[in-house]
Amino acid sequence: MPIIIVLFGLFSGLVVLEFFLERRRLLKLCSSGCTGRLWRRAFVNTSKQDLRAYFDVVHAAFGLADRYRLRLAPNVKLMDLYHVTSPAYQGFDALELETFSLLLEDRFGTDPLQDWRTDLTLGEVFARTQPSAGSQRDV
Repeated sequence: MPIIIVLFGLFSGLVVLEFFLERRRLLKLCSSGCTGRLWRRAFVNTSKQDLRAYFDVVHAAFGLADRYRLRLAPNVKLMDLYHVTSPAYQGFDALELETFSLLLEDRFGTDPLQDWRTDLTLGEVFARTQPSAGSQRDV
């Protein structure tokens, strides 16, 4: 019986440690404040509803907490976000990028990851979901 308690305690400790490590890694990508203004400047002709829908997709695909909703800037690289949410040492892939692609296709009717590059940013992906790419500024 005591071995079960020790194993449970060890497992619980590892889960808590991973939570704090992921939060620390994610904070390196996040702005200290709201980035809504950056998104609105980069996409002047885009509605807030389209931006919110995009943020919903990003957060659902990468499993981000609500507190990071408006803290990712348009210039955050998609692969940086992927590496933060799915570190290599865990030894498995939760298919975040594939989920992201499917959710974008469901929501916006297009696959913006079709022309994949490793330096693709969140802003560039969002611009590909919009019908008129002319509304994008320097992302």
